[in-house]
Amino acid sequence: MDFIKRHWVWFVSFGTILLTIITVFAIKEFMPSKKVLSEVLGGAVIELELFEYPYAKHPPEAKRTVITDPVVISEITKFFDGTPVKPYRGSSELLLDKTATAFRMHLADGSVVEATHIFAGNYNTVLFWPDGAVYSTEWGRPYEGFYDDLGVTEQVSGAEVPVVNF
Repeated sequence: MDFIKRHWVWFVSFGTILLTIITVFAIKEFMPSKKVLSEVLGGAVIELELFEYPYAKHPPEAKRTVITDPVVISEITKFFDGTPVKPYRGSSELLLDKTATAFRMHLADGSVVEATHIFAGNYNTVLFWPDGAVYSTEWGRPYEGFYDDLGVTEQVSGAEVPVVNF
Protein backbone atom coordinates (compact mmCIF):
# COMPACT_ATOMS: atom_id res chain seq x y z
CA MET A 1 0.00 0.00 0.00
CA ASP A 2 2.90 2.35 0.70
CA PHE A 3 4.09 1.79 -2.86
CA ILE A 4 0.76 2.98 -4.27
CA LYS A 5 0.66 6.01 -1.97
CA ARG A 6 4.18 7.03 -2.99
CA HIS A 7 3.55 6.57 -6.70
CA TRP A 8 -0.09 7.56 -7.11
CA VAL A 9 0.82 10.48 -9.40
CA TRP A 10 2.49 8.06 -11.81
CA PHE A 11 -0.52 5.71 -11.77
CA VAL A 12 -2.94 8.56 -12.44
CA SER A 13 -0.72 9.98 -15.20
CA PHE A 14 -0.35 6.60 -16.88
CA GLY A 15 -4.09 5.95 -16.63
CA THR A 16 -4.89 9.34 -18.15
CA ILE A 17 -2.50 8.79 -21.05
CA LEU A 18 -3.85 5.29 -21.66
CA LEU A 19 -7.45 6.52 -21.61
CA THR A 20 -6.55 9.32 -24.06
CA ILE A 21 -4.94 6.85 -26.47
CA ILE A 22 -7.96 4.54 -26.32
CA THR A 23 -10.34 7.46 -26.90
CA VAL A 24 -8.39 8.75 -29.92
CA PHE A 25 -8.26 5.24 -31.41
CA ALA A 26 -12.00 4.76 -30.91
CA ILE A 27 -12.81 8.10 -32.54
CA LYS A 28 -10.61 7.37 -35.56
CA GLU A 29 -11.97 3.85 -36.00
CA PHE A 30 -15.64 4.26 -35.23
CA MET A 31 -16.54 7.89 -35.88
CA PRO A 32 -16.69 8.91 -39.53
CA SER A 33 -14.61 11.81 -40.73
CA LYS A 34 -15.72 14.08 -43.56
CA LYS A 35 -14.02 13.91 -46.96
CA VAL A 36 -14.25 16.69 -49.53
CA LEU A 37 -13.09 16.46 -53.12
CA SER A 38 -12.78 20.23 -53.46
CA GLU A 39 -11.47 20.24 -57.04
CA VAL A 40 -14.86 19.03 -58.36
CA LEU A 41 -17.02 21.53 -56.48
CA GLY A 42 -18.16 25.03 -57.36
CA GLY A 43 -18.79 24.50 -61.06
CA ALA A 44 -15.29 23.23 -61.87
CA VAL A 45 -16.65 20.14 -63.69
CA ILE A 46 -17.68 20.86 -67.28
CA GLU A 47 -18.38 17.26 -68.32
CA LEU A 48 -19.16 14.18 -66.28
CA GLU A 49 -18.96 10.58 -67.43
CA LEU A 50 -20.87 8.03 -65.32
CA PHE A 51 -19.96 4.38 -65.85
CA GLU A 52 -22.40 1.84 -64.42
CA TYR A 53 -21.39 -1.81 -64.23
CA PRO A 54 -21.27 -4.85 -61.93
CA TYR A 55 -17.98 -4.45 -60.07
CA ALA A 56 -15.06 -6.51 -61.36
CA LYS A 57 -11.36 -5.71 -61.57
CA HIS A 58 -11.67 -5.75 -65.37
CA PRO A 59 -15.34 -5.34 -66.31
CA PRO A 60 -16.11 -6.57 -69.84
CA GLU A 61 -18.40 -3.61 -70.55
CA ALA A 62 -20.22 -0.74 -68.90
CA LYS A 63 -23.01 1.70 -69.57
CA ARG A 64 -21.60 5.21 -69.94
CA THR A 65 -23.67 8.36 -69.63
CA VAL A 66 -22.02 11.66 -70.57
CA ILE A 67 -23.57 14.66 -68.84
CA THR A 68 -22.81 18.30 -69.69
CA ASP A 69 -25.73 20.10 -68.00
CA PRO A 70 -24.18 22.18 -65.17
CA VAL A 71 -27.26 21.78 -62.94
CA VAL A 72 -27.17 17.99 -63.16
CA ILE A 73 -23.38 17.92 -62.71
CA SER A 74 -23.70 20.09 -59.60
CA GLU A 75 -26.33 17.72 -58.17
CA ILE A 76 -24.10 14.68 -58.71
CA THR A 77 -20.85 16.26 -57.45
CA LYS A 78 -22.53 17.25 -54.15
CA PHE A 79 -21.80 13.64 -53.14
CA PHE A 80 -18.13 14.62 -52.90
CA ASP A 81 -18.74 17.51 -50.48
CA GLY A 82 -18.39 16.36 -46.90
CA THR A 83 -19.03 12.65 -47.37
CA PRO A 84 -18.80 10.95 -43.95
CA VAL A 85 -16.26 8.13 -44.31
CA LYS A 86 -14.43 5.46 -42.36
CA PRO A 87 -11.57 3.30 -43.64
CA TYR A 88 -12.86 0.29 -45.57
CA ARG A 89 -11.81 -2.95 -43.84
CA GLY A 90 -13.29 -5.50 -46.27
CA SER A 91 -11.80 -7.23 -49.27
CA SER A 92 -12.34 -6.71 -52.98
CA GLU A 93 -13.94 -10.16 -53.21
CA LEU A 94 -16.85 -8.94 -51.06
CA LEU A 95 -17.61 -6.34 -53.72
CA LEU A 96 -17.63 -8.57 -56.81
CA ASP A 97 -20.75 -8.10 -58.94
CA LYS A 98 -22.10 -5.31 -56.70
CA THR A 99 -23.49 -2.23 -58.44
CA ALA A 100 -20.64 0.15 -59.23
CA THR A 101 -20.63 3.69 -60.56
CA ALA A 102 -17.37 5.23 -61.71
CA PHE A 103 -17.12 8.99 -62.15
CA ARG A 104 -14.78 10.63 -64.65
CA MET A 105 -15.02 14.36 -64.09
CA HIS A 106 -13.54 16.66 -66.73
CA LEU A 107 -12.56 19.99 -65.18
CA ALA A 108 -12.49 23.42 -66.79
CA ASP A 109 -8.70 23.53 -66.48
CA GLY A 110 -8.39 20.42 -68.69
CA SER A 111 -7.59 17.97 -65.91
CA VAL A 112 -9.58 14.84 -65.07
CA VAL A 113 -10.60 13.49 -61.65
CA GLU A 114 -11.83 9.91 -61.22
CA ALA A 115 -13.60 8.25 -58.32
CA THR A 116 -15.76 5.14 -57.96
CA HIS A 117 -18.44 4.05 -55.54
CA ILE A 118 -19.75 0.54 -55.12
CA PHE A 119 -23.13 -0.01 -53.53
CA ALA A 120 -22.56 -2.99 -51.23
CA GLY A 121 -25.97 -2.79 -49.54
CA ASN A 122 -28.23 -0.45 -47.57
CA TYR A 123 -26.12 2.15 -45.77
CA ASN A 124 -22.97 0.47 -47.06
CA THR A 125 -21.19 2.11 -49.97
CA VAL A 126 -17.49 1.64 -50.68
CA LEU A 127 -15.81 4.73 -52.07
CA PHE A 128 -12.56 4.67 -54.05
CA TRP A 129 -11.05 8.13 -53.71
CA PRO A 130 -8.78 9.59 -56.44
CA ASP A 131 -5.71 9.39 -54.16
CA GLY A 132 -6.11 5.60 -53.92
CA ALA A 133 -7.72 5.55 -50.47
CA VAL A 134 -10.69 3.22 -49.99
CA TYR A 135 -13.47 4.27 -47.64
CA SER A 136 -16.79 3.01 -46.37
CA THR A 137 -19.74 5.38 -46.08
CA GLU A 138 -23.43 5.22 -45.33
CA TRP A 139 -24.03 7.71 -48.15
CA GLY A 140 -24.70 6.68 -51.72
CA ARG A 141 -27.14 4.70 -53.75
CA PRO A 142 -27.00 2.81 -57.02
CA TYR A 143 -27.88 5.13 -59.91
CA GLU A 144 -29.30 2.29 -62.04
CA GLY A 145 -29.97 4.45 -65.05
CA PHE A 146 -31.38 7.39 -63.09
CA TYR A 147 -29.42 9.92 -65.20
CA ASP A 148 -29.68 8.11 -68.56
CA ASP A 149 -32.18 10.59 -70.04
CA LEU A 150 -30.12 13.60 -68.93
CA GLY A 151 -27.11 12.81 -71.08
CA VAL A 152 -25.85 10.66 -73.92
CA THR A 153 -25.91 6.99 -72.89
CA GLU A 154 -24.18 4.08 -74.63
CA GLN A 155 -22.54 0.71 -73.94
CA VAL A 156 -18.74 0.89 -73.92
CA SER A 157 -15.86 -1.49 -73.50
CA GLY A 158 -14.72 -2.14 -69.94
CA ALA A 159 -11.33 -0.75 -70.99
CA GLU A 160 -12.88 2.73 -70.86
CA VAL A 161 -13.98 2.42 -67.22
CA PRO A 162 -11.79 4.32 -64.71
CA VAL A 163 -9.37 1.93 -63.04
CA VAL A 164 -10.07 0.95 -59.43
CA ASN A 165 -6.85 0.02 -57.64
CA PHE A 166 -7.60 -2.16 -54.68
